[in-house]
Amino acid sequence: MKRMISFFPLLAAIAFGSGCDQTGNPVGVGSNPGTTSQTKDGTRYTFAVSKDTLSIFDGLSMTLTAFNETDTSQSILVSDYFYRWLLADSMGDTIASGPTVISNLIARETIGPLQSRLLYRVGYSMADLFEKPIQTGVYNLTWNLSNGLSFHVGLLCEAQTAGPGIDSPIYPLKVGNEWTFLKTFSVNGKIMGTDTVREEIAGEKDINGEEWFLLRSDDYVDQYITARQDGIYKYFPDLDTAVLLYKYPAAAGDSYNSGYELASNNSLIITPLQMTVDSTDEALTVPYGQFKCYKYTQHEDSLGSPSGSTIIPGQTIYLSTVGPIARGGTGISEVLVSANLK
Repeated sequence: MKRMISFFPLLAAIAFGSGCDQTGNPVGVGSNPGTTSQTKDGTRYTFAVSKDTLSIFDGLSMTLTAFNETDTSQSILVSDYFYRWLLADSMGDTIASGPTVISNLIARETIGPLQSRLLYRVGYSMADLFEKPIQTGVYNLTWNLSNGLSFHVGLLCEAQTAGPGIDSPIYPLKVGNEWTFLKTFSVNGKIMGTDTVREEIAGEKDINGEEWFLLRSDDYVDQYITARQDGIYKYFPDLDTAVLLYKYPAAAGDSYNSGYELASNNSLIITPLQMTVDSTDEALTVPYGQFKCYKYTQHEDSLGSPSGSTIIPGQTIYLSTVGPIARGGTGISEVLVSANLK
């Protein structure tokens, strides 16, 4: 499961709905390639996906609808316990399965004669489903119901075609670039444990005429970054805006505002986050080698917290010609162990 560090916002991956729609129109059978239907005990169940050709930037949306073909009302129990979906490759190896979050809620849905009702709607980001870059090919999506029905849909998943990328002097951006870090947890100087963290540039996308790169990590949620003339930027899709993460070029002592996404009064806003450039030629040795780095400090922040407590921890980040070299804050540090740059 992805964890969140620094000021990367957690993104919702799942939506669940039951009993949302009721209409007198029957559900169309085979109305698009991602639709399949079966009938049991007078009820026709239709499983559908929003699209059957997907890339890493798409979302996989699945729905199950029931249509009562009889002249009497039908009652159906709806719960996360009553279905299971699975996405597998052409060799039968499981890519992902669900539901990933189980609700204890059990609802009874009553469907009138010749009426239909949406029983389930779930959606996932393709980037969250695939733990490695998507390989182009046909994938099999199966949805099993506890009443014995099983639905199968073929999906064409397309790999991201790598472009030339952006060769930033502090963060090389090209699809396929990978970094592996050793993460250390400590308390009062005593090491309590270690972990391995992997990051990769998993895809690229044109957003408002600008090339953005999908950065995936074991340690935080997916994000879009790019390089502009004044540094590395991060894009917030919900607000269609970007903030400066790492100023470049810069001089030691420079101070500037970055930002993070914060919910405030039922809306999202960008809250300023202070950054400083501590050094532009910091020598640092890590397991991967010795590098001359730009050293940045992300200052802790409590803005927007009613209690005034810290909601964004401070940390130090080191960037070089091969990208991120090290970073860390109170009790946590990461150092670069290996890199694979395309």
